[in-house]
Amino acid sequence: MRHSIRLFLAIVIFAPAITCAHVRPSLVAADASVQPGKPITVALRLDHEPKWHTYWINAGTGYATSIKWELPVGWSAGDIQWPVPTLIKNSAGAVTGHGYTGVLYLPVTVRAAKDATTSDKVTLKAAVAWLMCAEVCIPGKADLSLSLLVSQGAAQPDLAVRTELARMVMPEPLPSDWRLDAVGAASTVTLTLAGRGGLGSPHFFSEDGYIQHDLPQKLAVDSGRLIFTLPISEDAIAAPQTLLGVLAYTDATGAYHGVRVDQPLRPAPKNNP
Repeated sequence: MRHSIRLFLAIVIFAPAITCAHVRPSLVAADASVQPGKPITVALRLDHEPKWHTYWINAGTGYATSIKWELPVGWSAGDIQWPVPTLIKNSAGAVTGHGYTGVLYLPVTVRAAKDATTSDKVTLKAAVAWLMCAEVCIPGKADLSLSLLVSQGAAQPDLAVRTELARMVMPEPLPSDWRLDAVGAASTVTLTLAGRGGLGSPHFFSEDGYIQHDLPQKLAVDSGRLIFTLPISEDAIAAPQTLLGVLAYTDATGAYHGVRVDQPLRPAPKNNP
């Protein structure tokens, strides 16, 4: 089954990409102006039609959205700041990947050149590519642009964009009262969380693909600790030094959250003969 999915995606991926269908892309900025040498948040906005989705940095099945920037001399752009993903399932309820639906914002920090000329408008350009899927998968691409005013004065916030960005569920730092431990064995990783119970529908999203995306993650509770048994990917060659990803869950109000996991992965102790 997994082989057939990969073969199908290989065919889709190399099909000609189309400019726009089922996902509408655009560039937006948190501010209408930027000061020389200062950062500004620019986001790729993807508006998905109902039942369509795109993918997280570790797609599972598929590939992640990408941005290739063309910026004025002296300007720079950071990496995509990925919101917490959700599980993507097919019509039969089987997990096929990690991604997003609805209206999505992928923020990027763009820094203006120190010698950017004030009172001028600059144009930021980006070549964007994504994979949009429902019952079928279609590659998409677009060449986007955004104009910004360079100003010596304080940035002029775009309140509508800032409000939408604030609605994105972004990974949070590990709370100071949470204690994690990650132990790797031959086919599973045991992730133990102490200091916090009562997480609703918790799921670990592996950023580097070390954990298999489409197999169940077992959860046990022992003396107030949450113990996750995570299946290692069948494609894994060697264990990484750290378990990297996002632990997603819902709180008592039903709100969705994600905590950043960057935990040293230690080997399981050997049994004494």
